Amino acid sequence: MVVHAPQTVNSNTVDDDSTNDLVDLETALHQGHQHYKNGDYAAALVAYRQASHLAPDNPMTWYQCGNTLSRLGELERGLASYEKAISLKPDHYDAWFSSGLLLFQLRRYDAARAAYQRAFQLQPKDLDIRIYLNLGQTLQRLKRYNKALGVYRQALRYWPSDIAIWIEYGNTWCGLKRHDQALSAYTRLTELQPEASEAWEALGHFQQYVIGHYTAALNAYNRAAYHNPKSSFPWLHSGHCLRRLKRYEEAIAAYDRVLELQPDHQEAQRGRSRAQRKLKSSWIPWS
Repeated sequence: MVVHAPQTVNSNTVDDDSTNDLVDLETALHQGHQHYKNGDYAAALVAYRQASHLAPDNPMTWYQCGNTLSRLGELERGLASYEKAISLKPDHYDAWFSSGLLLFQLRRYDAARAAYQRAFQLQPKDLDIRIYLNLGQTLQRLKRYNKALGVYRQALRYWPSDIAIWIEYGNTWCGLKRHDQALSAYTRLTELQPEASEAWEALGHFQQYVIGHYTAALNAYNRAAYHNPKSSFPWLHSGHCLRRLKRYEEAIAAYDRVLELQPDHQEAQRGRSRAQRKLKSSWIPWS
């Protein structure tokens, strides 16, 4: 759903003609795939560019260039490669989908919506849940919440218990400030996926930060921590809730749990310090 973190490699420094040993298309593609699989994206780009020179009308070579450039953080140039692949094969589902990814990252949301909608029309017989999620998220960014709701409702017909779809469905109701419907969505998810910590985290986050129901949020975070004790998320936000409830000793204990899991967690360190200051200022000295 997201393009992986870019690497600090400048593809402008790659010499397209520096790989004279790549003498045929099959060899170029094979070496490109191997380098890509091994995470050597600069070398993969050399091979895929050689392949595109050998077969300039082959959309796969341009698509692979786009994938590699996106891995290298060259989003504009990756997008140009996907567009080239689409020009050669207008029904190239993966190229349309990947174009949407890059356009979303570039915050060109209208163009991303158009790319995702085209991919939506071209999706294979085995439906791709990613297109529903990504199109819905793009519509949310454009504040087209009702259209996003329609996309998520359609997705829920195919994946009625999917965690990510239900969370985004609830988030969309939040965008419309329809908090009752949002609460129903998050609650329904915990009923469908009672052992999924993400479901309880989403419910707690909504209760805490959207409607300010801190005690209810604590209950949700406790369930999340029970189902995934190695996650720092419920402990961190429990600490924030407890501070708001002025239960400072419990807040410190929650932050300590985060720091046991992630000793360098700066937000937990700051929260703990604030809880300690509040606790000290609340002490009443004996007369």
